[in-house]
Amino acid sequence: MHAGSFVSSLWPAACILACPSSAQEPPSWQQYVRAPDSTIVRPATVLSSYTQGNIDNADGLVTGAATTVLTRASSSDETPTLVVDFGQNVVGQLLLEFAGSTNGSSQGFPGIRLAFSEALEYLTDRSDYTRSDRAQGDPPQLVTTGTDQEIRELALTRPTYAIQVAVQNSPYTWEDQWGCEYGSRVCSDGLHAFRYVRISLDALTTDAPYTSADGQVQIASVGLRWVGYLGTPDTFTGWFECSDANLTQWCSCCTTARSGTGTRTWATSPSPR
Repeated sequence: MHAGSFVSSLWPAACILACPSSAQEPPSWQQYVRAPDSTIVRPATVLSSYTQGNIDNADGLVTGAATTVLTRASSSDETPTLVVDFGQNVVGQLLLEFAGSTNGSSQGFPGIRLAFSEALEYLTDRSDYTRSDRAQGDPPQLVTTGTDQEIRELALTRPTYAIQVAVQNSPYTWEDQWGCEYGSRVCSDGLHAFRYVRISLDALTTDAPYTSADGQVQIASVGLRWVGYLGTPDTFTGWFECSDANLTQWCSCCTTARSGTGTRTWATSPSPR
């Protein structure tokens, strides 16, 4: 067989592998792009095996079908707790849309405590990392103790690994911003990188009298304000894809991660690093 006829016989197969597809569907590499579609990210699911205490419509935080209600008649009752999964690691400020709250028998607004983690094995009532871990100064300028708490009146976090919120009685949206609401009490840690967030109706004793561990809190929705570069497929100047799905996904993830630091010129290279 002549070389020319040999090449000709291979041409159809080569075309199948290398020529652009005429189909109108998005190129398959786009399925590996991990960036969200918009700057407001919604959770993927509520992990039912972690739900405890008196909670109505826990899945409403994802489906939006009904308001999620956490109720605790007394601080001695089981702590209403649920875990929200965003499906992958995200970074930004958590958003809680509160539909209202009712004070319990104790003084202060019902408290919501938040704890963040990138992995379930490290998720407890404290976040696995907080900026207060690296607090500077003498004494250290702590903000949270690992738990953000919201008092339904003003939303902020405390120095530890969780965030505390004092939830107001009227509807409003709380955004996790760094700082404290009442002097050094009821504090938030601000920016977080996480996949899971633990939400519980509870209060730090050190935040009294502004927050309370009993009462009722109604949450209409949970979201995140994305702060990274929004590397959606239309922003890519090039892409890489091969027969190994794991390698293709790895390259796509690296491209997304690098997208905030400069042009992704390496993505068009035949040998990405």
